[in-house]
Amino acid sequence: MTAFDAIYQMTMTVTTVGYTEAPYAFSYPQRMWVMMSIFLLVVSWAYALGVFFSLLQEPAFVDAVATQRFRRRVRRLREPFTIIAGYGLAGRTVGAELDERRRRFVVLDNQRSKVETVATEQFAADVPAVEGDCRQPAMLGVAGLDRPACAGVLALTDDDSANLAVVMAVSVLRPGVPVLARCSSHVFQDRMEQFGPEAVINPDDRFGNYLALEMLRPVTHQLLMWLMDNDENHLPAIRNGLGRGRWIVCADGAFGDLVTTDLREAGVEVDLTHPVTARRAPPGSPVLSVEPTTTSSTSPWPSRCA
Repeated sequence: MTAFDAIYQMTMTVTTVGYTEAPYAFSYPQRMWVMMSIFLLVVSWAYALGVFFSLLQEPAFVDAVATQRFRRRVRRLREPFTIIAGYGLAGRTVGAELDERRRRFVVLDNQRSKVETVATEQFAADVPAVEGDCRQPAMLGVAGLDRPACAGVLALTDDDSANLAVVMAVSVLRPGVPVLARCSSHVFQDRMEQFGPEAVINPDDRFGNYLALEMLRPVTHQLLMWLMDNDENHLPAIRNGLGRGRWIVCADGAFGDLVTTDLREAGVEVDLTHPVTARRAPPGSPVLSVEPTTTSSTSPWPSRCA
């Protein structure tokens, strides 16, 4: 056996082609042609398989497959469901409450990490979730806005412009579907109210109103908290005397401004301070953490802090 015969035999065996020369034994030129054809075919198949598996791992292809799977899961829903746009802290809280009440819902968020947390939640029913931009009406359509079983939409993202886009899309595409939006700016709140949503909730403003109510109308606040309790079995204790004296609100940004405004409108004496970066100080020395920015009375020392 020559070296060429050995290479030919090894090529036929390794590539699992099989050692069969039909109808007659091949000549050496024919065997060389067969070897070249085998190597070209193996390289072509390897390249094709590599391209195919790389395509399966492409983010665009993975997102398309996930979107189609989400669309099929949404279209299989027969009972009424709610679309939650934004699965942050507020979205998870509302989702847990809906699941506890056996209400179906679907999740739409633009962050993959938040969408993946839906699979780890121990919900009683299957919750479809997809990564997408809720500003796009097409994504709301994928989430089931056009389905007759869609009972409502909750815009709970941290971006007021995104929540405004959801309110606008729902009011135009499905005017009969109720939509509730979260908002932290009075400018965006006024724009949302022009499209007639069911409710526009400003959590910062609500906190200031509840705090003022607890200070000045403790009995009313107790009744309100009891009515807002889902189980209606816990009556909070009344805290009297909170409205006397001066309060300090230590907060940053719009939250501090809204709370301070609500308290002052209710007649509570309040000062506002903003947190500042701690200055470098020697070890063991006290560190200044807040500095007053607004003073509402002549007394330099407050009697209460919030």
